[in-house]
Amino acid sequence: MRRFRKSLCLLLASTLLLALTACQSTKNATDDGTAKNAASVDPNLTKQYVFREQALDLGLDLQNTQICAMTYLKDCLHVLIKDTTIGFYAVTMNPDGSVQNKLPLELEDSMIGGSVSGAHFLENGNIIGLYIMNTEYNPESEDAYQEPEYAVLKWDSEGKLVENQKIDPVQVGINNLSQMILQKDGSLVATYYNNDWSKLYISKPDFASGNKGEKVELPIDFLAYQFYPGETSDLLISNTKGLYTYNLGDLEPSIFMDFANSDFAGLDFQSLAFINDKEFVATYPDTDWETYKLSKFTYVDSTEVTDKINIVLGCEYLNSNLSKQIANFNKTNDTYRIVIKNYDSYNTMEDYSLGNIQLHNDIISGNMPDILLINSTLDIDYLANKGLLADVGELIENDKELANIEYLENVFNAFSVNDTLYTVVPSFSVSTMIARKDMVNSRTSWTMPEFLEYMNTLPDDITPFGFPILQDTMIYYLMEYCVDDFLDLNIGTCRFDSPEFIAWLEFAKTFPAELSESFWNNYDWDAQERIFRDKKAVLSYCFIWEMGELLYDIHGTLGSEASFIGFPGLKGNSSVIISDCDGFLLSSKSEHREGAWSFVRYFLTEEYQTGDQIEGLPVMKKVFEEQLTQATEKPYRVDAETTLEPFSQKEINEIRDFIYSLEKRTYNDANVLQIVTEEAYSFFAGAKSAKEAAEIIQNRVQLYLDESR
Repeated sequence: MRRFRKSLCLLLASTLLLALTACQSTKNATDDGTAKNAASVDPNLTKQYVFREQALDLGLDLQNTQICAMTYLKDCLHVLIKDTTIGFYAVTMNPDGSVQNKLPLELEDSMIGGSVSGAHFLENGNIIGLYIMNTEYNPESEDAYQEPEYAVLKWDSEGKLVENQKIDPVQVGINNLSQMILQKDGSLVATYYNNDWSKLYISKPDFASGNKGEKVELPIDFLAYQFYPGETSDLLISNTKGLYTYNLGDLEPSIFMDFANSDFAGLDFQSLAFINDKEFVATYPDTDWETYKLSKFTYVDSTEVTDKINIVLGCEYLNSNLSKQIANFNKTNDTYRIVIKNYDSYNTMEDYSLGNIQLHNDIISGNMPDILLINSTLDIDYLANKGLLADVGELIENDKELANIEYLENVFNAFSVNDTLYTVVPSFSVSTMIARKDMVNSRTSWTMPEFLEYMNTLPDDITPFGFPILQDTMIYYLMEYCVDDFLDLNIGTCRFDSPEFIAWLEFAKTFPAELSESFWNNYDWDAQERIFRDKKAVLSYCFIWEMGELLYDIHGTLGSEASFIGFPGLKGNSSVIISDCDGFLLSSKSEHREGAWSFVRYFLTEEYQTGDQIEGLPVMKKVFEEQLTQATEKPYRVDAETTLEPFSQKEINEIRDFIYSLEKRTYNDANVLQIVTEEAYSFFAGAKSAKEAAEIIQNRVQLYLDESR
């Protein structure tokens, strides 16, 4: 059930993505298709709020211990630690890193298993900490989720528990708690939501008197922040961009440390201890969320930051692995520096399209970034045809190292425009539909008429898909798999008024518009787990990004040999290749193309392609083939009780042949997607016939194509 729900979530997320990306795309770059210069940034801004990191080694096993809190006091670092084997203890470290004292901390028996979220070492030797005991989720209980239990604890200088003040946020009127922060003076600060979860507040509750405290409404974007006890301000807060100071009542936080400028690629700080106003010590999880690091951070004045040539990388989202690669590049390259322009920062809670609109405006005004991280709204074909993209194929050919590496040619072909590669594709995935061979007579493709004819031969209790499908899901499938059946970008024409598209709309309408809560409450999840093994469904959505997961999809879900038959389209198998993460476009107008290439080329090197950080399938042929071979050798462990046998050589040969046969990528023009979605919904709602909706789609899309050429 776990994996089915994962697939269903992916499907629903994809449908949501379709709605979110239905906004203006990067058309009309300039009247003559040219751009002036790439985007630039004020070099002085990249020198602000910089801290230099120095790794520390306190001789602690950070994999089996959790540093709950730290305090710098009397020239020593005091650390409160939770060890998974021996419980809580306090360690005092000398400036040279040697251990001065290790003190076990007493807990009541009922408190074993909890954690301490923040603690303070006091001048008198006492320690105070906020204790949290999380309750387990029990779906069978009437109250499936219970709020954690909280208490403020105090230990004396010998580690004896001398105070245990239990606190209940509900008793002071805080029902939707977000975070609780313990201050050095023993007071508490709470952040919490209103009843409909639409607003976020902060206050200093007094649990002794039952007073919630004067609440202050926080800007909604504070949802993205982690809160910590303050040093020179009421609080410290952090997000993915930096560390900030904040005083209650302020409308905005004040930047203290800029992560990008500091080449810091870690995630949220776990705990912090200030040495002075220019130095602090912190622990944080590495990008794998499995490794924890302890470092000292020292402020660097802007006059001491080395001058470099800035390379602007534009993106709407930056994952932690890419952040780490950027930080590594900036630390080791003496000439160039990657500067991030995050277009997501333009978005608001009311309008998530503002970032994409700003990117569009930057392109048409000649301020396209040196590097663009591809996303679902960028129209690569249009940008390439307007001469805005650098020839990546030529850059690879002129690169002495990369020119000698064999890549998956079909993947590069999928991301080429007019036989020219414009995208740096570090990895890829495949989106397709699979079926049991014994149900589809081993066929490897079918058209929509063939699919409908086949379904008409089956009993009524066999469904087309192995999971509940909605009308908007069918729109997503059409956009992902079949748009090129009705659209010819080379000549700028479309045929959405064709009988085939009308038939597709009518087929999509046979699915429900929505599913009620009672449907899900009464849904037979056990039958769902067996649906393909029992031969009660034909097509299973399959996202191929890793061989172990594919093995589960076939040997686990289908329970049979698989046919990679694909979603039915006009031309047969309509499977597509997706650039899994971090595909890049380079501006042809950039004055610093050499610097941009020096960064993105790394993602095509053997070091990256064979590393743990790659997400999806590698594009280096040798590495991809090694993964196929390994899939025939290693059993796949699903859980503690279930292990699946590896693929046979026959199965791997079929997987290889299928993947090598693909040369089509997903179509990402958000404007076309929006037009089709709007008019299809009008047909589903009964406002228009399928023919009328198709004719309007045809006219609107054709007009759009004409205006865009």
